[in-house]
Amino acid sequence: PEEGIGLILGSSRSGEFDSKMVSKFVSNTKTFNFGAPMGPPSFYSYWLERVLSESIPLRYVLIEADPLLFSKQSIEYSLNGSYDPGFILRNY
Repeated sequence: PEEGIGLILGSSRSGEFDSKMVSKFVSNTKTFNFGAPMGPPSFYSYWLERVLSESIPLRYVLIEADPLLFSKQSIEYSLNGSYDPGFILRNY
């Protein structure tokens, strides 16, 4: 309870950020990294929506932005199994 929670959302390049490294810059924080290959903004929305629905108090959210992540290929990659059906139907 005394540790803050951090969330990293991005592509596989964001995988380099681990909890121990981030805690050197943001003390007393446990970081969870949801970086994924070709993770588009919809992927970020999916995981942020799930975390917020659980009322988890976030200290920070780090989001990676890259033009490639807004491409059709990136979106198709995530649609092939990264989301539950309810999320897809709500955001269709």
